[in-house]
Amino acid sequence: MESNELELRLSGLPTPDGEIALADLLAITGPLQELATRIGRFAVDQGGPGRSYAAVENVTRLRLSGLTSGSTRLQIAYGQTDVLPIDDGLEQRTSDLFWEVVSGLALGEKPGWTTSLIDESAVKLLDGLSRAGEVALARGGERPLTFQPASVDRTVWTRSSDRLTDTEVTMVGLLEMVDLASSRFRLRDDVGNKIPLHHVVDPHAAGQLVDQRVSATGREIRGPQGDFRGVDSPSLAPFSLPADWLPRAPLDWATISARPGPDPEGGADLTDEEFVQLLAAMKD
Repeated sequence: MESNELELRLSGLPTPDGEIALADLLAITGPLQELATRIGRFAVDQGGPGRSYAAVENVTRLRLSGLTSGSTRLQIAYGQTDVLPIDDGLEQRTSDLFWEVVSGLALGEKPGWTTSLIDESAVKLLDGLSRAGEVALARGGERPLTFQPASVDRTVWTRSSDRLTDTEVTMVGLLEMVDLASSRFRLRDDVGNKIPLHHVVDPHAAGQLVDQRVSATGREIRGPQGDFRGVDSPSLAPFSLPADWLPRAPLDWATISARPGPDPEGGADLTDEEFVQLLAAMKD
């Protein structure tokens, strides 16, 4: 087994050893892929290599590379095979984070860095694995971790480790994602940071501002390490740049050039005395 391959040995399925119902297979592999993709996006959003989401989905692509007996063993391969690898560390980093979460299911320990979406996918995976009485996880030939999915404490994954502070903050940027059902939105600021907005006030009105520049004022959310995780209960409002920050209107040179200029003959006639006084004033 390759270093980034994952093997799941499923015992107690309602099918003979070496077989698995397609519905049960989908219930496992769907959340596995969703989990890998969300972890890849997290890795890039947290200062990883500047890769597009399409590229992230490529390097976090999972494949069923084997189905063998001895209970029922699913061999899952990680990453790309149809393109030349780009050595920026993204695939290995996301693979390691992926293993932290999957092994955390077996150990009953949630990594401190996960997001609510990653936790959601982890619970889905637990639900998919619960058709088996026992699961043994192994990566790259390492010693397997054995657990019973039905006995895992899901509150570890459903209880948020983020904390709501009393600090009011205002974030400004482009409103680019809206989920009216959950009142979760996302803002992208001027330097590309993606800022989650939770429990948005009046979400239906706020949804009309998508693709517009807005301000979001609410209480900041911090992670277990004190890292900024987003804004809670923000009020959204359209935001316009101050007039002084905007480019001035272009000059109408045709109109300007048509205006009368100085008289090349010197304008009104001056007496010799007045001309001397003018020169003196100019010297002063």
